[in-house]
Amino acid sequence: MNNKLFYSPDAVRRNRLILFAVAFIITLYILIRSWGILYPFVIGFVLAYLVLPLVNFLEEKMPKAIRRGKLGRVLAICLVYLGLLILFVATLYLFFSVVVQQVSMLASEVPSLTNRIGDQWNNWMKEQNLLDLWDSYQKNISQDVRLQIESQLQTALQRFLDTLVNIVQQGVGNALDVLSKTLSFILGILIVPIWLFYVLSDAKELTQAIIHIVPSSFRSDFIVVLRLIDRIFNSFIRGQLILCLIIGFFSFMGLMVIGVPYTVLLGIIAGFTEAIPMIGPLLGMIPALFIAFSVDTNTFIYTFILYFIISQAEAMWLKPRIMGNYLSLHPALVMIVLFIGANIGGIIGMILSAPVTAVFRDLFKYTYVRISENALSPEAALVQAGLLDLKLDDV
Repeated sequence: MNNKLFYSPDAVRRNRLILFAVAFIITLYILIRSWGILYPFVIGFVLAYLVLPLVNFLEEKMPKAIRRGKLGRVLAICLVYLGLLILFVATLYLFFSVVVQQVSMLASEVPSLTNRIGDQWNNWMKEQNLLDLWDSYQKNISQDVRLQIESQLQTALQRFLDTLVNIVQQGVGNALDVLSKTLSFILGILIVPIWLFYVLSDAKELTQAIIHIVPSSFRSDFIVVLRLIDRIFNSFIRGQLILCLIIGFFSFMGLMVIGVPYTVLLGIIAGFTEAIPMIGPLLGMIPALFIAFSVDTNTFIYTFILYFIISQAEAMWLKPRIMGNYLSLHPALVMIVLFIGANIGGIIGMILSAPVTAVFRDLFKYTYVRISENALSPEAALVQAGLLDLKLDDV
């Protein structure tokens, strides 16, 4: 009797769900505990996600005789590896040689650059009569008042230094922790190309295996979740790459017209920092302003105006237009979730906040329709939720 109760259809379904939940929690716990040494594999997973469509495309274009077995897949992966290697070497030779040269020149000119910035600052102080204002302050303000002001400034400075010391101490502790994981990280980097080859080679089998772990009653819904996540992050990556290229290109062109040195390096910095929401344009602007200030005050002003125009165009036109089209999120909502993401996960949280929000939005729409009183099928729920471009039979 007890066996019948334990092995009844409802009990089997319940037991499988419990087993699946326990396995998921254990796997998630292991991943969280091992996160520090998994960065190379995260990078490899992202690379696999980016190049997998190209591998599939090349395999489909292979002759039928070659596609039999694994030969076509292996050749497609080898072609992608070869193409990436050629692209990397060509970029290193044609592009990064200029960057390395500019970085070396910048490093060698740091002392003179610092002196030029100091001279420019002193000249600006003289032009604004700030030195005369300081002399007037010393002559016209009584000594008691000046002592109180200076005492408060010293207290504020001491608090700032104490905070800075705490930050440095935390940084040293984090650095030691990073050093302890360096060996694992290096080994992971060496293993990733081989691991990536196996992932690309067996991508279809791995996907099917993961899908078949899920209980059959939830399998179609699980496929929908995978498709939603894939579509959103595909759109996000394409939109982000377009934004980074546009910002990097126009920063490079504008700085070259103004006459700021190290334009290639500064353009690359502007392009990379564009990937960081909200503060990215500011981070890209800071090194450009320092270098521009070492030239003269007018160059500094022109550079500031250039980055201000680019940041405003990016915030008010480019980003809402590009990311809005790809993710269909209102700019006001994007700004809110950026701050929430920063509070939860720092810079990574900011970067992922928009696509994760879009995923939750589509999942909510689908789930809301799916659990309605009419008990719609997954296909019908997709239609009613407006997710017509998702196909269950593609997996």
